[in-house]
Amino acid sequence: VGAEVEGVINVERRLDLMRHHTATHILLGALRAVLGKHVWQAGAHKTPEYARFDFTHHKPITPEQARAIEELANRVVMENRRVVKRFMGRTEAEQKYGFTLYQGGAVPEPVLRVVEIEGWDAEACGGTHCDHTGEVGLIKIVSFDRIQDGVVRVVFKAGRHALRHVQETEESLRTLCSSLEVPCEKALEKVQALKERVEQLEREVRRLREELARGGLPRKEFTAETAHGEVRLVLLDSGDMQPRDAATTVGRSAVRSIVIAFNQKGDIAVKVSDDMLEHFDAREFGKLICEKLGGKGGGVRDLFQGRLGSVSGLEEAAKELLETLSARSKPKNSS
Repeated sequence: VGAEVEGVINVERRLDLMRHHTATHILLGALRAVLGKHVWQAGAHKTPEYARFDFTHHKPITPEQARAIEELANRVVMENRRVVKRFMGRTEAEQKYGFTLYQGGAVPEPVLRVVEIEGWDAEACGGTHCDHTGEVGLIKIVSFDRIQDGVVRVVFKAGRHALRHVQETEESLRTLCSSLEVPCEKALEKVQALKERVEQLEREVRRLREELARGGLPRKEFTAETAHGEVRLVLLDSGDMQPRDAATTVGRSAVRSIVIAFNQKGDIAVKVSDDMLEHFDAREFGKLICEKLGGKGGGVRDLFQGRLGSVSGLEEAAKELLETLSARSKPKNSS
């Protein structure tokens, strides 16, 4: 007690926080101007590197709105408006500025510190601020995200951190253009062409996989006489294809069939052909196989998907399934 201490302010950190704090007030005013007076701040967080705050709004922010908000905020910066800090009695402040004073939250004091950006925004605020909006520098919006019904979060950067964000984005774009081997103004056209080419190749791959599934994948076929006539059971090693894709591809064109597709990882799919759905349920067959081989899964009437502990006993389990189907066709002994 009584000792003298000397406090030293980290000037760069303080300036970064001041810019982000004043930028918050500027940006909130821009949001209200573009989106409407219903916008109300609902929490904020400021760091030297970036800032964010939540606000009330009932729709997603469109790209056009985002551009307009950012342009308007930066126009206020370039206008270099005065940022006035003053203490006022609560009643006087409310009469002059209205209850938008409390965008940052209610202040339970008879005297308020009011921060006013002349002709733009006025709020009760105890934070550090610039003296003129021009000191904020560039304001760059990073993202808008809907965090819950009726609440949107905006993340942004101001001053040197906004400039650094733009520079890093430009460097990423230059790297991308270099990889694409096109000038930056042609990058979008090149990406769109590549996207179309990828979609074309994906369609071709799907076609070839369907052809492979129908006739080229390793398979074993068995038949069983059931109460509903002869049923074919197809056991299919799907290889690199997903068992679901292999089973549905074969099952779509099959008749009076139950298709069991699997891979060596233990993934399994059971598909019942459409003409057999009145009599058979893929979930029943899938559960029988899983009980036999230590797996689990689920699905709908025509398609079951699961994961087995091992596929080594799958052929034996399939044969037991056939026996179950055949047994159903035999008349029960009279008691």
